[in-house]
Amino acid sequence: MKAWVGDREGAGLPAYMRDLVRLEELARLIELVSPLLIPGLLQSPSYARLIFEESLMGETGADLDELVALRCGRYEKLRSTNDPKVVAVFPETALTLVPEAVRVEQARHLVELTDTGRVRVHLVPSGSLLLGVTSMLLVFHMHDGGTAVSSDHVDGNVVYADSDGYARLQGLVKQALGAALPAGQSRKVLEELL
Repeated sequence: MKAWVGDREGAGLPAYMRDLVRLEELARLIELVSPLLIPGLLQSPSYARLIFEESLMGETGADLDELVALRCGRYEKLRSTNDPKVVAVFPETALTLVPEAVRVEQARHLVELTDTGRVRVHLVPSGSLLLGVTSMLLVFHMHDGGTAVSSDHVDGNVVYADSDGYARLQGLVKQALGAALPAGQSRKVLEELL
């Protein structure tokens, strides 16, 4: 009933915008803050495969090749539709603690993405924590001026329909950017990881 009233009165997000894919397609800017891993939208194939192999833990019926292709093709699909800018903040350890071949492929992929001028990466240096961000946080800035926020959880993504907490969540993005290296220094770190 609360969701119906919210839709009817215009509070929060309309039902059609609560889908993550739809939010990506309507965004002009996507801010991604991850306390542990590289955000899925920016993952290279070997990195995505590593994550899926761990998270699915041998689940039957999971087609890893298909999952990797879907995840790794997502950003290119967005480039051909709404071409959003992407700002990503994640720890340097998301790269340094994976196998070398995965690290090199992922670092190269991130450098290539930053070369487009549409992606900015900010690495949180080793020894620092993103305090306050306990799971992946996604902030979507829409072409119409609206904002939507979602968060990844162990078993899926939750889009926050109630915008009352958006100011606090957007504050966490600013806090994460403050803890991270500037984009230019982050790129130098990425190049050193190749």
